[in-house]
Amino acid sequence: MLFDVGKYGENIAFEHAKGMAVTYDDLAKLTKRVEQKIGSRKLVCLLASNTVGALAYYISFLNSKNVVLLLDAGMAREDLEKYLKTYQPDYICKPQDQEYVLSAYEPESKKELYKELALLLPTSGSTGAMKLVRQSYRNIEANTKAIITYLQIKQSDRPILSLPMSYTYGLSVVHTHIAMGASIFLTDDKICQKTFRDFCREKNITSFSGVPYSYEVLDRFRFFERKECISQSRTEYSQKTDQTFIRKEDIGLKTLTQAGGHLDNALQEKIIDYAIQHKIRFYVMYGQTEATARMSYVPYQKLYQKEKIGSVGIPIPGTRMEITDETGCTIEKPFQTGEIVFYGENVSLGYADCLEDLKLQDTNQGRLQTGDIGYQDEDGYFYITGRKNRFVKICGKRMSLDEIEQKTKSKFRGVDCAITGDDTCLQVYIDQERVEEVTGYLQKKFRLGRSQVQVDVLQQIPKNAAGKVQYTALSKR
Repeated sequence: MLFDVGKYGENIAFEHAKGMAVTYDDLAKLTKRVEQKIGSRKLVCLLASNTVGALAYYISFLNSKNVVLLLDAGMAREDLEKYLKTYQPDYICKPQDQEYVLSAYEPESKKELYKELALLLPTSGSTGAMKLVRQSYRNIEANTKAIITYLQIKQSDRPILSLPMSYTYGLSVVHTHIAMGASIFLTDDKICQKTFRDFCREKNITSFSGVPYSYEVLDRFRFFERKECISQSRTEYSQKTDQTFIRKEDIGLKTLTQAGGHLDNALQEKIIDYAIQHKIRFYVMYGQTEATARMSYVPYQKLYQKEKIGSVGIPIPGTRMEITDETGCTIEKPFQTGEIVFYGENVSLGYADCLEDLKLQDTNQGRLQTGDIGYQDEDGYFYITGRKNRFVKICGKRMSLDEIEQKTKSKFRGVDCAITGDDTCLQVYIDQERVEEVTGYLQKKFRLGRSQVQVDVLQQIPKNAAGKVQYTALSKR
């Protein structure tokens, strides 16, 4: 059994703002019912949403040794049908009349499942590829223990799950807190809504986890303003914020975590100031679905000292990272750029592209070539400069699209942007009418000609449920 839910008895495991809740005893009982109904080592497709029913079934499937194909319940119908046709699950668990129902799908289909296979997740990247990551029980257990250690998670913690459970980062919040017997709280409300704040205050929420977009939204509503700044415009501030978001003064917030992409350095500093003022631990982290969520983190003490801002940190406990050159050799010298390679028991088994792949054993063997380009400093802290496949060469100059995107966001605070392109031109998308300003900045900053920068305005930058830019959708425009 992956999670020893029985020992936490009547403790609340999951509770939704609408009043639905399950205890750890309820999870133990549901696990037994699942075992009686479908046995073990069946492939179950769970159409996931942040609901008590979906999370309860998820834990029960893992604990009954069934393999979970975890898909977002809001997935496009044509994509869902493709997954179902490709992998032919024995059972499907989906929402029906505000509850989750487990029913047979292809129970007679014969399939061979690797004995250590526990979970199948679509990659959380932004390319739109539909392959699955194969995770083992040991992967989940190792990553869970490491995260609990460095985040100092306790049974008394009370996180709000604001990230989709179908996203590896959100799932890691579930794993770590269920392993410790903590209570996890759910709501359908958005983080900028007053009802979100009210629920957090009512349940005395102690931790919040978000992607860069989450913190950008909070910043727009001045969540991280210092008290002395607030007092300067008390009336205006109160009118705007009393209806929108939570504050440390309202709840027992103790921990903030951020992962899922680079968070603007200036915003990091603002959050750090807020964290210091309110004695909150703020962690910047780095991970991939292929590593079962977390790979590295920046200790909050370093951030408190305004050190290592912009870094993705040091490897999580029990793992290691290195920089390699194009031949695969390790780069020992600091500040030399290469691909980040990760080693650890949380490195997934590999990918699956078809039903036959589910019988594959561990093809990664604890080593993951991340595809991220970066370097480490003299203290062993890692920094990411871009993706291996997100480079262009314009007029002979090699340029990182990710770096250009980050610099543009930093220059034009409050403007969301995404950048694609090829060796002839940068294609820039922004969500505000500031075409000339952005064009001029990019031309001057990167020494580009007018024909080498194309800026278009979109009503909204397309993103997936994890808040990552959907570059594939942009390329189709």
